[in-house]
Amino acid sequence: MPPTASWFAGRESITRCLASRVPTAPGAFRMVPTSANGRPASAMYQRGPDGVHHEHALTIPTTSDAGITRICAFREPGLFELLSCCPASVGRARCPSATVVSPFLKSNKYSITPRPSSSSSSRKGPVVKVRITRDRLVEGIAWAVRALPARPVVPALAAFRLEADGATLTISAYNYEVSTGIEVPAEVTRPGRILVPGRLLAEIARSLPREHPVDLTVDARRVTRSSSPSPASRARLTCAGAYFALPLTALTDYPATPLLPETVGMVGASAFAEAVAQVTIAASRDESVPVLTAVRLHLTHDSLVLAATDRYRLAIRRMPWLPITEDPARTALIPARVLAELTRNPDAGADLRLALGPEAGRRGLLGLVSAGRQATTRLLDYEFPRYDWLFDNETTAVATIDTAALIEAVRRVSLVVTRNAPIRLTFEHDALRVEAGTTDEAEAGATVPLHLTGEPTRSAFNPTHLLDGLTALRTPTAQMLFSTPTKPTVLTEGPPTTPNPQKTPTQNTTNKHTQDYRYLLMPMRTT
Repeated sequence: MPPTASWFAGRESITRCLASRVPTAPGAFRMVPTSANGRPASAMYQRGPDGVHHEHALTIPTTSDAGITRICAFREPGLFELLSCCPASVGRARCPSATVVSPFLKSNKYSITPRPSSSSSSRKGPVVKVRITRDRLVEGIAWAVRALPARPVVPALAAFRLEADGATLTISAYNYEVSTGIEVPAEVTRPGRILVPGRLLAEIARSLPREHPVDLTVDARRVTRSSSPSPASRARLTCAGAYFALPLTALTDYPATPLLPETVGMVGASAFAEAVAQVTIAASRDESVPVLTAVRLHLTHDSLVLAATDRYRLAIRRMPWLPITEDPARTALIPARVLAELTRNPDAGADLRLALGPEAGRRGLLGLVSAGRQATTRLLDYEFPRYDWLFDNETTAVATIDTAALIEAVRRVSLVVTRNAPIRLTFEHDALRVEAGTTDEAEAGATVPLHLTGEPTRSAFNPTHLLDGLTALRTPTAQMLFSTPTKPTVLTEGPPTTPNPQKTPTQNTTNKHTQDYRYLLMPMRTT
């Protein structure tokens, strides 16, 4: 199968090869009949991320009275344009016939001798020519690099896929789990697609001077038997007197990226990013239990709920959203680290479209689209633990505290905390004592004013977990809801006004924030 050094002999071997590489997904490939070397052939088109089938390979079978005896596949997309045999992309149109001369050499490898044509590789001028501002290039790379793998399993995945068309330059990356793409405005003189080294391009773009245009040019290349760019084929990048020549990777080596699933609704991009940041702090970093490294996304007609836990704490955020389908109910497990990365630094005021198909598990995808940016990530196929019953405990005391003051006190006192040691909190009616350490080692303490409704109580927590929950709050006051010493404590956002001492603990916790964000924290034992 030129240029790949692959040879399959026997009906069973060939069948297994085709079954594993061609019908990978419905509609991924399309075969269009044509002719080559005076016998029937087929032009194969592969569906790209834009949903259009682009040129992929030319297959030429050899037949006899017994049937097909040989199939030679030329993964040479350049032949489509070079020989004018087929269009660059197809919808439902049929492909016209073409004549290709392909003598069989003693080396048992085919070579292509094209007929003279005005579209041959001898044509002059660049095949790609784009001008873009330095800041827009850096912005696009900063988004696409989030899917660029540090250790790619396929060398081509270390590259950015650049596609110039119309008045935009699309920069995309893919790592088999996550895909990213962004459209940035550009002056496109000659449209085209190329693969350039991703990390190197990112470093070069950051080093370029601001407020200067960047010119990207790729000269016409020869189509070779290896389907790789010729040595002279490089992407030349110039800016403010400096130039860089970057090697290109063959487009045929780049895998097809997944398509966006069905759009189910919209939410504010900034609000969703804030909610994700509040929840992912509770996700586990232990990859040995994958379900705890995920964020559970649950969609209903009137709300969007995010939840994450690492066994010792649980974070839940509920927020409104706008469904656009008749049945928006969906539940999905999304890798927390990926979700946090894809929602970082959103465009203020932009809407975020959520794309999520009804299919769950590893075959499912979550798509995020906002302000010219899009991303997909694969889902996890696990059962998230039930957590509703954890909030059924009766509240016996509610402490309302200034959030900033408590954060400062916990940070100071935590300086003397040894590994795996807790920080101790004693709640009185008018003051909270924060303590850590022992008489045999370093000790520290601080006092913070508070308002307590209910009986005085004491508890101990992991200082890091407590700080994570406090810094995730959006209100100047925090509320801590207690039941029994061995039951979890619930941390919520406090009311905007001072609590009424005449009200019961349940009445004092009724405000619009407590239903939005809840952070459940397991207490630690003290000796």
